[in-house]
Amino acid sequence: MEKLQGHNATVEVTTNKSNPAVSTTGQMPQGPQLDAAALKDNPQWAAFKGSLAKNGYFKGNIPDSAQYKTLLAEAVQSFAQSEVYQQSADAAAAPAEAIAAILQQPVDLEQFKV
Repeated sequence: MEKLQGHNATVEVTTNKSNPAVSTTGQMPQGPQLDAAALKDNPQWAAFKGSLAKNGYFKGNIPDSAQYKTLLAEAVQSFAQSEVYQQSADAAAAPAEAIAAILQQPVDLEQFKV
């Protein structure tokens, strides 16, 4: 997290390139926080999980069963290590990084005087 101070304000900007599941704070879940729920709005995850289900990965286990949850957690970790996931993480982090770069620019207050 970066704290940037301007003339009359302090802004905190958080960037993280490791996961595309962006929270309302702009921060992306990592490590143990990353689970299928964090990826629910990620279209690449939906396609990946759908492909796994179609090809019998879940072996007929009922969702919410212990075995299904274990397989799902393994699938999430596999997906998190994929290139597709990393590319979407970079794309999701780009706006916050751009804002952080803009906020680090020096400001000449004279240009705003009327």
